[in-house]
Amino acid sequence: MLIEKENQVEEIVKSFCDLLQGILSKHFDKLDSQVRLYLYQRRAGEETWTCLIPETDQGCSLYEDVNEDFKDSRTYRACSRYELRWSWTGTKKCQSIKFILKVATDELLVKIKDMLYLERISEVVRELEKEEEREKNSLYQYFFGNLLNKEWMVRQYVALSLKEYKLPDWRIFIQLSAMMYEKRTISTCMYFLEEEEELKADYQLRFVKGNDLLERMEDQNVRSIRKLMELAGSKQGLVVRKPDYIVEGTVNNENSKNLKSCVEFGGHMAWKLKLEGEVIFEYNKGGCKLPELESKNNKEKQLEKVKYIYCSEKRKEKIRNTIKRLCKVSSHGASIVFMEREKLFYEVKRLSRYHRAYWVEGVDLDTCSDLEGILAIDGAILADLDCMCYAVGAILDGEITIEGRSDRGARYNSVVNYVHAIKKKYSEGAIDFHYCAAIISEDETLDVEIL
Repeated sequence: MLIEKENQVEEIVKSFCDLLQGILSKHFDKLDSQVRLYLYQRRAGEETWTCLIPETDQGCSLYEDVNEDFKDSRTYRACSRYELRWSWTGTKKCQSIKFILKVATDELLVKIKDMLYLERISEVVRELEKEEEREKNSLYQYFFGNLLNKEWMVRQYVALSLKEYKLPDWRIFIQLSAMMYEKRTISTCMYFLEEEEELKADYQLRFVKGNDLLERMEDQNVRSIRKLMELAGSKQGLVVRKPDYIVEGTVNNENSKNLKSCVEFGGHMAWKLKLEGEVIFEYNKGGCKLPELESKNNKEKQLEKVKYIYCSEKRKEKIRNTIKRLCKVSSHGASIVFMEREKLFYEVKRLSRYHRAYWVEGVDLDTCSDLEGILAIDGAILADLDCMCYAVGAILDGEITIEGRSDRGARYNSVVNYVHAIKKKYSEGAIDFHYCAAIISEDETLDVEIL
């Protein structure tokens, strides 16, 4: 073993690897059983790598990178230089997994320069069991702050995937998908070819080189490009030549499945990036989904959070059933906030006084036969921990207490901010969780927030 404190290294490294995998799988649930991180070490100049965790069946290699300047300040040989190899393995090999692992590794590679850092991280994990407590720790924030932010990770992932395949900035595609042509949205494809790549399909239309109308795919030319997209239509796609992004013509979609890079437009503000047939991400009205990394409808995992509410098991089960029922009948999205009855009445009275909610007699949401009617109007539902509803159509307010998420809509951001605001107002400093919010989006995504 390269390090003096042999008996501690395995525990330290395993704690770090488990922590990082847990952070990633919290954001991207499909990674939970698909990836495993191993760290290897060797003295600078040597050939043999030593695995710092006992090796098991590691599966196929997904992504690797090396920190060439690593040391161990815990020992008297701190001046010795090592190399640290980050080796991600798993059961499924795809571009999406590679990109997200690269985002995480690149973020940490420049920070993890010493075994001492890994030791301190493992101490923080051991001392602070609750995630909320860890996130307030300055050391934890320094190393993992960005990785705790799913929105930041998705932005880095999108930028990396476009850069790897030398594609235009994603703002170009957003502009194109948002533009109407004679009041019509667009459904078509763009196929990007390398500079010397041969198109293995026949052009439907091929533009003459030097045509003054064919401009580069840049911000100032989006109207011209949008018009050409209309020319291609839903059964054909535009052929775009890198690196200058010149549109060469149109090609039949059925004959273009072998092309590596494709951007597929599917209506207003909706498009997806496909690389070698794999959907890397889907953009829709400001948000990005990574279908290879996260379940489209992960309701059960969200419902598991209900167990953390400070109330009886009977109440928890009623809350779960109520959220499930709302998910089934909601056709255009919905939101509900559960809280203790005393605080609920304060809020219902306050909001109704300012015409921001309809105060109703108690309705048991767990047995109510007309949930569709309750959800028919805009606004949130307010209920106590027995699932008795006392307000509908609530327009939620509250002091801005947390940063908004631009990848989510107004419903999600307003409800989450409201719950944080009332927690601060009524229960600031409380250790237990007394508030639960469920947000059901129009695309049937469920988010549960417990505070």
